[in-house]
Amino acid sequence: MIVHTVRCCFILFIALFGLASCTPSEKSDRSVFFSTHDPASEEYRSELARQLRTTDGSSVTYTFERYAKIDGNDHIVVDIVTDDFQATATMRVESWDGLEGIRNTRGQGYAGAELKDLTFEVRNGGSGTEFIYAGVGAIVD
Repeated sequence: MIVHTVRCCFILFIALFGLASCTPSEKSDRSVFFSTHDPASEEYRSELARQLRTTDGSSVTYTFERYAKIDGNDHIVVDIVTDDFQATATMRVESWDGLEGIRNTRGQGYAGAELKDLTFEVRNGGSGTEFIYAGVGAIVD
């Protein structure tokens, strides 16, 4: 009886250890991709758009990183964290609704603030994949 219990515990331990040491390669591949490619590249932006289309929106956290002026257009740079990957998106801002404070300070004092319920549009045009800010529920510092 004791031998059987010890044997079962040993088998269970080995099984749990084996599961704990495994990491999903798909998740790892996504993390490696985003950490080794330039966020400004079309390859990065199109892959990010593809990944976000297949990600459950409730498991995504958006964090304001900084304000940027690119080719005369206003942008916000946002860190995106999901259960499967972490990435960065540069979003063009056409309407500052909800981001007035960020606009007024050009992002000063907002780095690291969570952008709750962030919404944006993904456009594919002549300049490639582009993220366009649409709205935010709240800015949580």
